Amino acid sequence: MPDMRLLLDLQILDQELMSAFNRLGLIDAALEDRHELIQLENRISENKRFNEKMTVEHKDLELKSMSLKEKANKVENRLYGGSVFNPRELGDLNQELGGLNKDIGTLDERILEMMLNFDVLQERIGEYERKLAEANVVWTSEHEKLIKEKEDLTNVVSLLTDQREKMVQVANPKGLMVYERLRMGKINNPVAEVLRNICGVCRVSLPTHHVQLAKGGKDPILCTSCGRILYAL
Repeated sequence: MPDMRLLLDLQILDQELMSAFNRLGLIDAALEDRHELIQLENRISENKRFNEKMTVEHKDLELKSMSLKEKANKVENRLYGGSVFNPRELGDLNQELGGLNKDIGTLDERILEMMLNFDVLQERIGEYERKLAEANVVWTSEHEKLIKEKEDLTNVVSLLTDQREKMVQVANPKGLMVYERLRMGKINNPVAEVLRNICGVCRVSLPTHHVQLAKGGKDPILCTSCGRILYAL
């Protein structure tokens, strides 16, 4: 096999390796990505914390309502119990009872509204928990598939790496050095096929003698435009 042809094959193999490594990177990122699950878990936690806060507030309102009702009951007993005869005092008691009943009504409305909010909140928490359970099933299934794909790709990378080492051992040292230098310079496709005296990558016409030298295939001949190694049949 001509030396430059071996470098072209090495380039194809390196592209396969790069593709495998890129996919492995995406798989690792996907395996660590629990964004949707964490988001649902956070929403459940936030709503449960809000539920606890509402529970405390609800209890506090009930205690206040009970206290006002006891007070109103005492005022009502004094007002209608026959122990108070003074019209002015009776008027004050009646006014006080009216104010207490108004406050009790306001508190009871808030308590009723809070109980309705409890129902909505519990339904919301239940919905998030159902979504979390479904998302966990999907995530677990996808996780297993990704683990299997990662294992298969890791085996492919191992085989390709072994194959690359064998190719490197028989490659033209000078050509290999240029090839690796171009690769380290992040140049895509360090080896360019010559098609009708045109560089297959940058599409620039090549001098005839360059093409003839490239056909020799022993030492690397570089494109006069893009600097890639030329491979010509």
